[in-house]
Amino acid sequence: GLFLFDFDKTALSNLPVDNWSIYPNPLTEEAVLTIRSPKDEICNFTTKIFDSNGRLVHSIETQQKSYVQFTPKLSCGMYTLKIEFVDDFNQQEYYSFKLIVL
Repeated sequence: GLFLFDFDKTALSNLPVDNWSIYPNPLTEEAVLTIRSPKDEICNFTTKIFDSNGRLVHSIETQQKSYVQFTPKLSCGMYTLKIEFVDDFNQQEYYSFKLIVL
């Protein structure tokens, strides 16, 4: 017969959601921000930065790289940085956290 099992897909995924490296944080207005994928895995991902009102203030797509470096040129404040990527099971995943600009 046919058996269906529910299992934890994250055990097989090469890109764990919580192991992205983002530095420096906090950063200054003119600092270069570096975002690195888990285990320096080559992948496609999109980085979006939202202000405290939820407005998109910066977006950058990265193709076939393990990291991206850019200067977001943000004014002082708190932002939400969201990384969107597709996992090994072709599911849309994201990682978000607070970014502080001094």
